[in-house]
Amino acid sequence: MKTYNDKRYWSAGDVEKFAYCPLNLYLALKGNKVEVSQGIEYQNSFFKKIKRAINNKKLLRVHNRLFISLYIAAFVLVITTIPLLFTRSDILVLIILIASLLSLLFGTAIYLLTSVVRKLRESRRLEDLILYFSIASLILILILYFYYSFRNDFALFAIILSNIIILSDTYSFYKILTTSEIMTINEIDPEKVYYMENGENPVLISERWRLRGVPDLILKEEDQLVPVEIKSSKKPSSVPFSHLMQLVAYAVLIEENYTYEVKYGILNYPNGIYKIEITEHLKFLLEKLLREMDQMVETGVAHRNHSNQGKCAGCFRKSMCPESLSK
Repeated sequence: MKTYNDKRYWSAGDVEKFAYCPLNLYLALKGNKVEVSQGIEYQNSFFKKIKRAINNKKLLRVHNRLFISLYIAAFVLVITTIPLLFTRSDILVLIILIASLLSLLFGTAIYLLTSVVRKLRESRRLEDLILYFSIASLILILILYFYYSFRNDFALFAIILSNIIILSDTYSFYKILTTSEIMTINEIDPEKVYYMENGENPVLISERWRLRGVPDLILKEEDQLVPVEIKSSKKPSSVPFSHLMQLVAYAVLIEENYTYEVKYGILNYPNGIYKIEITEHLKFLLEKLLREMDQMVETGVAHRNHSNQGKCAGCFRKSMCPESLSK
């Protein structure tokens, strides 16, 4: 049997197996292992999305700072272009033109980079419109430069107008970035991730409950922690008792190890989530379940506790189970 410091400690995974069916855990303890690579692959894929989202948010903050800098640069360009209305100098005009082009190209490069690393919304029509407006401004500058060679006041006015457009576009784009909705991974906000299972996390131990385990995710929300259990199966019409008990097991582990109150937990399925309030009644059910698990070990006896053929069909150990309803 599984022990810790010469004392039996049930894992949260053991709790899930037993809550699903006592024979499921009994056969597992007997050494009947099963392949669960699909769930592990889905979990790893989910973690990669979380990490990518965290990195993208960091990039977005960097982009915001760059847009502020570009905003200031565009503002300076507008101010420095105004005197050209009164002092004519082709060299100065050319300098302003080059600076304007560089600013616009810089903003365009950032826009394209942002589009690659992070999808701001499902539809970016407004952002695209701003970019196309800036490109139109650039084309206007080039046409006027080569056609008029800056020989008249209209060309100078066009440069001033174009710089104002760049200023407006940059400010608008910056506002769009800073007010974009928070990106979530299946309703999980990456910025709230307090702890993510990575294979190196210490095992959480509860002396009181004689439990151990490593939660998939822990979120930090104000003054509380939220356990998240990631499931690869589709969201069922009702919460499976086995999933529920596993989540409660993680909740009591967190409360004992982090001295944070756990008011609720999340069961995260590919197509939706369940938010589960962690109540005293659920903790009572967990305690009852743990006593039954101890009794199973003491007696060496376990039986199927249901008559659901579909449940047996979905069991990983159905082929080795003596009481399976589905072979």
